[in-house]
Amino acid sequence: VNLLAADVRRMPPGAENTLGTAVYTEVLAYLLRHNGISPSETALPGEVTALNALVIPADQLNSQNITVANPLIYLTDGPVSRSPRLQNLSPVTNEMLTDPPAEDW
Repeated sequence: VNLLAADVRRMPPGAENTLGTAVYTEVLAYLLRHNGISPSETALPGEVTALNALVIPADQLNSQNITVANPLIYLTDGPVSRSPRLQNLSPVTNEMLTDPPAEDW
């Protein structure tokens, strides 16, 4: 939970960690709830370090029966818009990943 909370605090881009503890705690609670983690009777702590003590019950992890009031749905038959930048990309091979060319650094 503390890693997710740290990621949440990296938002919004360019103004990281500026929304206040209460807002970040609400965003974290929303993300957990949206991903099937049931809320507890104890409120989430606002400090990231206090989240180290929290444990998500194993039976709630990887739940396939997630029910949310407003599911996030994104359906498409392809890219929303075509980008000319993508036309010139070449496939990346395992060899390129394990031994990248020096000029790529």
